[in-house]
Amino acid sequence: EDRASNVEAELQVYNVEISGMKFKPQELLVNSGDVVIVTNKDLVVHDVTEDPERSWTSKTIPIDKY
Repeated sequence: EDRASNVEAELQVYNVEISGMKFKPQELLVNSGDVVIVTNKDLVVHDVTEDPERSWTSKTIPIDKY
């Protein structure tokens, strides 16, 4: 069996919603290659930052966008 196909099979897709100034879920542990879809239903723009080292931050997520 091809190792690359095993890795792809293990990748996860996560959905995060921002509303009421809260991320739902509030915390998310992902692996390299996983996909995170963030939908901003709040009244202001947001971004997502890796914690605890803050080694990366996403681009600004506009209102009503993902």
